[in-house]
Amino acid sequence: MNYGGLVVALLGLVTAAAPAMAQEKFRSIYLGGSAGVSQYHNFCDNAVLSAAAAGNGPVTSCEDTANAFRGFVGYRFNRNLALEVGYAGLGQATALANVGGPLLPVRMKTKGWDYSGILSFQLAGDLYGFGRVGAYTMRAWTDTYVANAPTITAAETTTGFTTGIGAGWDLGFLGVRAEWIRYLNVAGGKVPEDTIDVLSVGALLRF
Repeated sequence: MNYGGLVVALLGLVTAAAPAMAQEKFRSIYLGGSAGVSQYHNFCDNAVLSAAAAGNGPVTSCEDTANAFRGFVGYRFNRNLALEVGYAGLGQATALANVGGPLLPVRMKTKGWDYSGILSFQLAGDLYGFGRVGAYTMRAWTDTYVANAPTITAAETTTGFTTGIGAGWDLGFLGVRAEWIRYLNVAGGKVPEDTIDVLSVGALLRF
C-alpha cells in the first residue's frame, strides 16, 4: 500500500474540512445588553451658568452621574473585526439651585444610537480585549426650573464620535463583557455641550 499517498490524501481532506468546521463553530451575529453608570463631564459647570441665567441663585448640589443602559446588535466578519449598532440611555444628571426657598433643579438627560467598528484580540484562553471607534446620534434634553415661571426646556440632536475599550469572556454562544465608552461633544447650541463616559457590564448571545 502507498502509505505516503494515503497520508497526503488524509491531509488534503483535513485541510479541506478545517475551514468548514471552523465556520460551523464561528458565530457571526450577536445581540446583547449592558447596564452601568454614566458621568457627564461638564454638567455641573454648565448647571451653574444655567441657574444663574434663570436667576435661580447658586447651585447647592450637583449629581453628574446616573444609571445607564445599552442594547446592541453586531456582526463579526472574523474573530478580530466586527461592526456593532447600539441604542443607549445615558441617564439623567441633576443639579439643585437655591432661590431663597425651594431648591429648583437643572436636569439633563441623553439617549440615542451609536455605530462602532470593534477590533478584538485574544488575551488568554477565552478572555479577549477589544477597542471600539465610531459615531453616535444623540438627543439631549435640559429642563431648568424657575420660581413662579414656566420651566425652561431645550433639546438638541447631534452627531459626533465615540470610542472605548473593554474586555470580554467568550463562552461559545454566550459571552460577558465589561467596557468603557466615551461619547465626545454631545449636544451644543440650545443644550450645553458635554462629554459623557459610560462604564458598564453586559452579556451577549451569539447566533
